[in-house]
Amino acid sequence: MQHQKEDYLSLLSEHLAEDERIYTDLHLPSCSSISNDENSVECPNIMNNFSQLPPSSHDNMSPMPYHLSFEDQNCLKEMLLGWNMEFLYETCLADCIDIEALQSISPSKVEQLLSKYPMGVKIKFKKHIKKLQNKPEEVSDDVMNPSISDDVMNPSTVSTLSFSNAPVPVQSISHMSPQFSLHDVLKNSSHGIMIMNYYKSNKSLNESCRSLMIDLIISSLIEQSISMSVGLADTIAKTIVETFTTELKETYFVRDTDNKAPKGKLYAKFFNKIRSLKNHGLVSQGPSKKCRLEKNCLTRISAAFNDDLVVEENAESYISQLNHEELSWPDIELIWKKTAVYKLKSLKMSATDLHKTWPHYKKPLGYKLVDIDFQCLHKEALNILKEFDDTKLKLIQVINERLKDPANKKLYNYMVENSQITESSKSCIILYLLHAILLPTSKRSFTNSQGKKNIVKFSIQDSQNSFMMIAPTAVEVEEMIKRKYNVGDTIQPCIIIVGTVSEPLEILVFFDGIKYKVFSPIKALDICFKIFHVFNIEYPIESINVWLFIQKLFYNIVNKYDKSCPLVNQVINELKLF
Repeated sequence: MQHQKEDYLSLLSEHLAEDERIYTDLHLPSCSSISNDENSVECPNIMNNFSQLPPSSHDNMSPMPYHLSFEDQNCLKEMLLGWNMEFLYETCLADCIDIEALQSISPSKVEQLLSKYPMGVKIKFKKHIKKLQNKPEEVSDDVMNPSISDDVMNPSTVSTLSFSNAPVPVQSISHMSPQFSLHDVLKNSSHGIMIMNYYKSNKSLNESCRSLMIDLIISSLIEQSISMSVGLADTIAKTIVETFTTELKETYFVRDTDNKAPKGKLYAKFFNKIRSLKNHGLVSQGPSKKCRLEKNCLTRISAAFNDDLVVEENAESYISQLNHEELSWPDIELIWKKTAVYKLKSLKMSATDLHKTWPHYKKPLGYKLVDIDFQCLHKEALNILKEFDDTKLKLIQVINERLKDPANKKLYNYMVENSQITESSKSCIILYLLHAILLPTSKRSFTNSQGKKNIVKFSIQDSQNSFMMIAPTAVEVEEMIKRKYNVGDTIQPCIIIVGTVSEPLEILVFFDGIKYKVFSPIKALDICFKIFHVFNIEYPIESINVWLFIQKLFYNIVNKYDKSCPLVNQVINELKLF
């Protein structure tokens, strides 16, 4: 038994003892869950748990009672998905094999890990492992010691954190900026300058300053796609303390002894924020395989902010009025117009909690504020309400010529044969049928338990469901939303129809828990489209062809990052020929 235990600990040491840098903390067991308390992240104590195992568990060599972090699990799953071997996910998870472990795993250990799998699976897995271990790393998440100026009162002297070229695990984010600068985070934000001025006057920071600084740092990391690590959190905490000398490092980050979980505002709040943003659909649950593999895969939301838009003078004063004064709705709209660029830049540069930062969006007429922001962002955009009316008859002709799906053909026949149909119902049906002519082209691949690769193409129904949620009653709509959240689905901005497509009783727009009630399907579409652009959100992959069609035809907006879709261009061309 003692000999087995020594072998087990020897095996474990291969994954824990690489070098003496602080980055080695990443090799220690990661956190299995994130507490709602921003100051703590729960993680089991490995050695204590091992010592508490009963003798029979030691004899049987049971796995260590700890788990990979949520981040490591996601990275592992994505890599296996890219290899079409995601059926090995549970096997790797059971032995706490993350990507870093795969970078060092030997052929004999692969045989041991996949002992229950056929030879073909082992051969393919070893081929991918060989490529992984021979591939040079692109970026580093290891942080060199920053140079700190003695004069911390001057904003221009706040220190900079520079990233080295040392090799790191593959799971580090491929789009990481080569440099993260605390100096830039503070000096480029009015709030950051306020924090430095407060410290200069008071020689200390209050709790509001600390929380605000953490929010600024986290927003900057998210903006630059820099993943939080133990090493990065430790270095940022040291920099904060060296910059604001009256602060305690433990307030921001501390790694306890005995392998306990990291604690402090910085480390825990980052992952809590990411989780919150994912739950509300403001951060993608995971990049596509192509984007994971192509370093320069850019989309509309990754485009730089338009430099032609200049932040308004006195914008912050107007924002203070919005937050602290009782204003009539016309006054709110007036101030909103005077601060549009300020808000747009804020939304573009950082991921914010809309419910706290911009609560006016939650009001029943909040969609009018979205419209103001969109008009500032796309001054030359066409008016969809007019464009749709001008194009509606042509659309019906194109739908008639291109429509093949029997179920949707039946709905089309109902629309053209029913002389009593309302304009609202007709518009709703046209929008629904667009998905049957602008067929989804995106695909999802996975490998089943037998190692066979399967490719699933999104269906017309998938596209329609991501675009429009339909239920007979408002109660059933709420139940549908609740079910999606319960299974972890992200609900992107969409149209809600209470009733049926052919007989809509109530029309709403859903976004981040907010519901806007409107009286026209086209108005709902207009609001939904503008939400995607104002809040910098990707279109749903299931219905991306329809959204691109709407963008180009009804708004005349063309972006160099738009996905190329010949079908969309062809249908638009056909409409112009009528």
